[in-house]
Amino acid sequence: MRSSRDVVDILPAVNDRDSCRSRGTLVGSRVTGSRWDKSGSDGASTSVSGLGQPGGDLATLGQDVPGPPQTAIPDLKDRACAAQMRGHMLRLNGGMEVELFVRSTVLAAILALGASGCSTAGTTPSVPASPTGQPGPAPATTPTPTAAVSPAPSNRTGAVTKVLVFVEENHSLAQMKAEMPYTFGLGQRFGYATHYTAITHPSLPNYIAVAGGQTYAITNDDSPGANPVAGTSVFGQAVASGKTAAVYADGMEANCATSDGGTDYAVKHNPWAYFTGERAACGRYDVPVDRLGAAIAGGTLPNVAMVIPNLCNDAHDCPLATADTWFKGWMTRVFASPDWKSGHLAVVLTADEDDQSAGNTVLTVVIHPSQKAHVVTTALTHYSLTRLYEEVAGTAYLFGAASAPSMATAFGLPLE
Repeated sequence: MRSSRDVVDILPAVNDRDSCRSRGTLVGSRVTGSRWDKSGSDGASTSVSGLGQPGGDLATLGQDVPGPPQTAIPDLKDRACAAQMRGHMLRLNGGMEVELFVRSTVLAAILALGASGCSTAGTTPSVPASPTGQPGPAPATTPTPTAAVSPAPSNRTGAVTKVLVFVEENHSLAQMKAEMPYTFGLGQRFGYATHYTAITHPSLPNYIAVAGGQTYAITNDDSPGANPVAGTSVFGQAVASGKTAAVYADGMEANCATSDGGTDYAVKHNPWAYFTGERAACGRYDVPVDRLGAAIAGGTLPNVAMVIPNLCNDAHDCPLATADTWFKGWMTRVFASPDWKSGHLAVVLTADEDDQSAGNTVLTVVIHPSQKAHVVTTALTHYSLTRLYEEVAGTAYLFGAASAPSMATAFGLPLE
């Protein structure tokens, strides 16, 4: 092993010998692929190489060489190129250390190299050594500006504050799935229940059950005069608590009509008209379906609402395909509405009863941005729908709604 003196002799020799062969560079703080040969008096050759590219045939005598970042010395011509080590301390392993401090002579040496072919063109300027012999601070760099990144959109769905319920007529779950492709398609896209049952037969007591939490012992489809209900409805309840409510009746010519008429309007499908103690509110907020379009477009749908198609559009007297098309027309408007886009509106479609062929199991679809192909198997009933109205409006449960399974829970609807 050569002595420290032998290694130190390498550098002075660069001024009078032209045997420097190098193809390496000083990158960062490492010398890579460089080789300085010094023949000693004993004829031996010493090779000095930094930690560099693999695959070379050079012996590694040194470790990291402190130096300024990204300083390159390309195509060194002779040993004089070693002067560009800029006075940094070269630490050699094996117990040998060489400390060389080049100060004022470094600049002259570098200028001399320019004439001898040791080019530094295109390299990053080095940083002069500090008085202590340690590298000075790296040149200040200006950060490259990057484009502002917008925060990822939130996936949080708005809390449901409005429920709009459409009620179809007299068809089972299986029939509605098969013959209402648009409606069932929304159920598959958003959510639907597989075990939702009506309360009884015929139609009227089911509507009363949804609106009032019980059937009030009604067993027929007669008019309000024959079946007055002295109780509270979910609609009157909402209005009394400071919330909003409405029934939109297709074919009805006057507000809160208590008899059949107009264009296939059937009062037996309009439950609010039966609650005698709420006639004033019914007369104000139980309106023809013509008012629905403006409420949808203006984002002014009430907290509690029901849509009653006429006897054709609810599939009572016409095919389910007619009901499907009618519902599609309204949902096209809903999907473009402010209430839908805010996430505050949930739309429910159900049927009052089946045709007595399937245990009163009917298709019930829940449409809300929170629903993603959600198939609910919880046993739900019309009283669950009553409860949903009340959970959204923040009112007390009416009769059967108190013990009914929650639709909001079953479907995971976000509530305030």
